[in-house]
Amino acid sequence: SVGRSSARNNPKIIQIIDILPVNQAFLRISVENRYWCSLYRSELWRTRYNALVSYATFLAVFLVVPIVLLLLLLRGRLRGFHGAAGALVCLIAVAYTTPWDDYAVRRGLWSFAPGFVWGTPFRVGHLPLEECLFYLAEAVFVCLSVVALARIPALWPERGDDGTGG
Repeated sequence: SVGRSSARNNPKIIQIIDILPVNQAFLRISVENRYWCSLYRSELWRTRYNALVSYATFLAVFLVVPIVLLLLLLRGRLRGFHGAAGALVCLIAVAYTTPWDDYAVRRGLWSFAPGFVWGTPFRVGHLPLEECLFYLAEAVFVCLSVVALARIPALWPERGDDGTGG
């Protein structure tokens, strides 16, 4: 594994570290696989990125808040079929995404920095619970966004005389 002094002596690595999306899973790439794995556990990582938000905070800010705003915007306009369709989309998102994401984490294609997730008791297979909550929240956000956008007449397709678009 690459030590802290090696990382400090390599400006290219430091530049890469500076632009990484650090509150998400690390994609461990090719030859530097061992370096990335040891880096996020290192003191360099903790001192440089100690003040960053957790995965749960990221979900709250970038998905829960917009979902609440969309629900307020659509208050009184959502019907039972919207809920049923949204639940189906959530089921498909979790059923489709969890197996391959779990497989990728298990095989070491990417991982989650331990300091940014809730930890071992909150896991689904090899995935942190926040990752599964991300699938659900993202699906809900997309469904609500589609419903909200569908209410804007300027976005409706033009209908031809025969009832088709165009």
